Amino acid sequence: STSASGGIWSSCSPDFGTAGVIDRFSQINPKILFIGDKYFYNGKKISIIDRLEEILNKVPSIVKVVIVAYPGTEIEKRKKEWKPRQTNHNSGSIWKYAQTVGPAYEGAVTQPGAKKETHTYADI
Repeated sequence: STSASGGIWSSCSPDFGTAGVIDRFSQINPKILFIGDKYFYNGKKISIIDRLEEILNKVPSIVKVVIVAYPGTEIEKRKKEWKPRQTNHNSGSIWKYAQTVGPAYEGAVTQPGAKKETHTYADI
């Protein structure tokens, strides 16, 4: 659809570095820049956002920037913030399971009063 509307599409790998990105995009004068916020190389997280100011200063044709979060960013954030729920179960066949998931009104449907529940809440 880019060609159909008379546009030009170009991309470059984040490992091009700032100079490589500027060199490539200076040739086509893009108006919109889609940029990932980071990438991983050799086990290290590398921020691309740190390069954005220099790219915008050297490619003045860019008028709009769309920052795309690295896939899995939200999941990693939630994993770091997750804490097991507190329960009031002390014994029973599902006690061990209940320690992990909590009562039905907090998302589990494995307790005796589950049929009476009208709402299910989850924090997935």
